[in-house]
Amino acid sequence: MKDKIAPPGRGDLVFQKHFSPPQAVKSAFESVFAILSQLKFNLKIIVHFIRKSQKAKKWE
Repeated sequence: MKDKIAPPGRGDLVFQKHFSPPQAVKSAFESVFAILSQLKFNLKIIVHFIRKSQKAKKWE
């Protein structure tokens, strides 16, 4: 039973080897995250212009 226990400090390495996602999955997540952050930025601009136009209507 004792020989099955990983020595201290090696558990992380074993865990990473078995559970790290493949590079394709990582890059897919990164591209999705990049698209989402870009959308968030575009939404801020759109909301800004909508508020600006509503303020302009109030002044008419």
